[in-house]
Order: sequence, then C-alpha cells, then structure tokens
Amino acid sequence: MEPLLSDGDQEIRRSLNTSPPQSMSGKAMLHGCCAVGTLKALRVANTVNLIGGLVFLVLGAILAERDRSYGGSPTGLSISLLAAGNVIALYSLLLAPLPCPGTPVNFACRGNYQPTVLRTYCYLVCTSIALEFVAVVLVWSGKLTISSANAPEQEVVDWLQDHHQVLGICVLAYMGCQAFGFLAGMVYRCQLEMQPSLDIGDPGYMAVEDGERGLRHPGGGRSVWEVDPQDVRIGDKLGEGFFGEVFRATWRQQEVVVKRLKPGVRGEGADAERENFRRELGILVQLRHPRVVQFVAACTMPDNMFICLEYLAGGSLHDLIYSTNPPLKLQVQLGMLIDVASGMCYLHGHEPPIIHRDLTVHNILVDESGRCKVSDFGLSRPAAANMSALPGNLIYSAPEVLEESNYCPKADVYSFAICTFELLARAQPFDKLTVFQICKQVPGPAGLRPDATLVTPASMRKLVTACWTPQPETRPDFPRIIQALVDM
Repeated sequence: MEPLLSDGDQEIRRSLNTSPPQSMSGKAMLHGCCAVGTLKALRVANTVNLIGGLVFLVLGAILAERDRSYGGSPTGLSISLLAAGNVIALYSLLLAPLPCPGTPVNFACRGNYQPTVLRTYCYLVCTSIALEFVAVVLVWSGKLTISSANAPEQEVVDWLQDHHQVLGICVLAYMGCQAFGFLAGMVYRCQLEMQPSLDIGDPGYMAVEDGERGLRHPGGGRSVWEVDPQDVRIGDKLGEGFFGEVFRATWRQQEVVVKRLKPGVRGEGADAERENFRRELGILVQLRHPRVVQFVAACTMPDNMFICLEYLAGGSLHDLIYSTNPPLKLQVQLGMLIDVASGMCYLHGHEPPIIHRDLTVHNILVDESGRCKVSDFGLSRPAAANMSALPGNLIYSAPEVLEESNYCPKADVYSFAICTFELLARAQPFDKLTVFQICKQVPGPAGLRPDATLVTPASMRKLVTACWTPQPETRPDFPRIIQALVDM
C-alpha cells in the first residue's frame, strides 16, 4: 500500500537493500572479539579453580569421616582442606563465569559481569595463590611438617610426604591455572570498564558520528556534543524516578527533552544508574536515523549529568493509543508500525547489532505529524555471546528473556509484536496477571500470549503471531516485517 510511505520512508526502504551501517569502528570490533576470547579463557581457568576447590572439599570430607569412624574428631589437615575447599568453591561459583549460562547462583552467568565483582574475584584468587605458595615452599623446604595424633589421618600425611614432589608439581600446576585465571579476570575487568564505546571524561580522542563525518577532538578537549549547563534552560518536569528526572527544556532556541540524574544521590543503585547513563550515551552518539529519537547534546560533569534529546510533541504511543477517540485508522497504524520497525531495523543493522531490550509503547514517541520514533536506550546493549540478564518491562519481554537464558536481537521482535497487539487491539496485554504469573506462564512451547483474535485484519494477526512465537529463530527479522507491512 504505497500511500503508507512518505519520501523519507522510500529512502528507508532503499537502505534495507544496502549493507548495514557500520557505526562501530574496527578498533571497537577488535575489542569485542578480544573480550569474547578473554571471557572463554576466564571460564576455563575458573572451572579448573572450582574443580580444585571441590577436590579439597572431598579430601577434607573423607579425612573427617575417617576421623569420626575411629572415634576422633576432625583435626588438622581435614579442617584445613574443608576450609580451603569451601572458600575456593564459593567464590568460583558466585563471582566468576562458568560454562553454564543461566545458573541461578552464579552472578556472572546471570549477565552481571560487573568490574567490581571481577575485581573481588581476582583479589580472592590472588590471596589463595599467595597462601598456597607459602605452604608449598615451607613444606618443600622441610621447615613445615604436617603430623597428626590421629592414626588414620597420619597414614594419609605419611603418604603425602612420601610423594611430596609429585604432589608439589600438581599443586604448582593448579596454582599456575589460578594465576592464569587471575590475569584473565584482570584483563576482562579492564575490557568491561572500556565496554561503553564512549569513555566519558577520559583523555585521548573522543569521536562522535555526525552523518558521514567522524568529528574528533584531541585529548583533553570537549567533545562536540558536550554542552555547558548554563546554555540549557530547564522548563516543566515531565517525569521523575528515584534516581532521575525528565524535563522539557530549551537549548540554543531548540526545544529538547533533558534526562538528568538527580544530583547528590549516592549508593549502589545510583552507581548503576551512572553506568546506564554512560552506556546510553555511548549508544546514542552512534545513532543517526529518522526513526530513532535524535541525540542533541549531553553534559558529563559528575554532579550534573544529563542528556538532551529532541522533543516530540505527540508524547508516547501509549498515550496516543488510549487517548484517541475514535481509534486510529488502520492506514495510520500501519504507518506507525513501519516507522518503529524501520528504527529497529537500523539498530539491528549495526555490527554487532544493538538490542534495545526495552521496546514498549511507552518508549515509542510520536512527533507533531504522527510519525513514530524509537527512544530510551538506557538498557540497550550491543549483542554479545552471553546475554541473560532480565532487563526492561516484563510485560513486553520475550520468553527467553523471562527464562533468563541466552537471547539475541529476536527478543526485540517479540516486544514489537506485543506493541503491535496493543496498538491494534487497544488493550493492555496481560493486564489481569501479576509479574510473577507473567514470568511463569509466558515462557515454554505453549506459553501464554495476548488474545490474537482482537487483532484485525487477519493478515496483521498472522504477522503478530509469527513475531511472538516461542522459538526466536522462527520469528521474522525487521526487514521482513517492514516488507510484510508495506504489502498489506
């Protein structure tokens, strides 16, 4: 239906047949590949570390049981092995990645690869290595002898002393693997700290894409997007959260929206919000597309951090859906869906693809002419080998996201389907379910979905059901979705 497409959309359609935009530099792509390789090495080293801790636990338990069977109590060697095994096994499970995506007790496998967590892991590994090295040197030199008043335990001690050279080689090899894990953890921690493509306030070159030009400023200078807070005139407050505020504002005679972190807020949650600010800014400076909310400027002063975005007078798609009477015509609805799908197609066309992770009708904004733009990239991330964190609004989250298993850009396709249902049916999805019920009933081969019969016409119903199938690989990508919408 060609009238659905304006001149701008004709250009978008032509761009679908060209190579995807390369918004990330070769250096950034190389950094991503190195990070994946380091993560694999860290997983292997941490697995060996965990196995060593479990071996200590088993040996300590066997010795303790033998002590009890002979009427004694656990002493000496058994207590030392149990203590060392417990400590090593616990920090290996809780603080570092293992080849087990989705393991509930493993922070790292749940996607929380935070530099502070890995720093703690590295310090514990370093402490273990130091203690083990001191013990090995003292035993090897004969300055420390292990003995036990308990006869069964003394038999084991005698055997260990008779084979101290072989045992020492095994322990040194284990310590070498721990040292490798320590180095891999430190390297990966540094890579995580550099993960946002934008290092705010760091010296060196800062670049931002401006159309086809890369604008660079030498180290120490302000980036082209850095704004003086005195130049921004704050107006009415549009919204507020625990850590942030949203205002309507004016910058250089241009109406903008300012997303600002509340000054003076401290604590773990505030640190996480600052990290999200860094990540969102790092993504926004890469984006330049007519169907994505335009980044205007930002301020990165520690006590006055905010982002300026273009102001869209139409508000959110959510407000438009439930305030318009009579309902929007199908032709207008299809045009809006093409707008959203075009913006998402652009995001997924990056290398690596950018996963929005929070696509909802609240985060789709409408301009004065009724055109839609994708917004709010605070939870967006470049696609990676392991993405299992549970971000965004659970009502719009894909089944694989709710299961906290590994997911890919097709998770955004599911969110698009829920948005489409809400636009066409004018009904809030899962409005009678609690968050807990959604997490339990949506995943699975026969997972719960909104009532598709409320979606008309039948061709749209077919597209929506194809986009929210349980298997991500069977969902259409956004170029196919756009083509299907255009053909209706």
